[in-house]
Amino acid sequence: AAFFKELKELDSANGICIDCGTAHPLWASLSYGTYFCLECSGVHRSLGVHLSFVRSINMDSWTLDQQARMRHGGNTAFARYMRSCGMPEALQTGGAEAIREKYNTESAAAYRAHLAS
Repeated sequence: AAFFKELKELDSANGICIDCGTAHPLWASLSYGTYFCLECSGVHRSLGVHLSFVRSINMDSWTLDQQARMRHGGNTAFARYMRSCGMPEALQTGGAEAIREKYNTESAAAYRAHLAS
């Protein structure tokens, strides 16, 4: 948990859900290096691990490689990237359908590939 506390201190946006804005997210997507709430984690899980590999920040163990990937991501970096790609603001906080649409875009695929490299 200390690792995630450090990342939240480095990027305060990591303390809110990337998809709905709920405070104190306890789930993360290794695919994007982002953090989200329990409700949004269910939607991410339904996308499949090829689109969003979901882990609990306090119940799962994290390898050093996974921690490095999270360190290179972060909610601010992902949101900034998606906005730079022209992602409509409505998809940033639009609920389950917006999550499904946002993470099935070429922009999301490019970001996943960037974090994986």
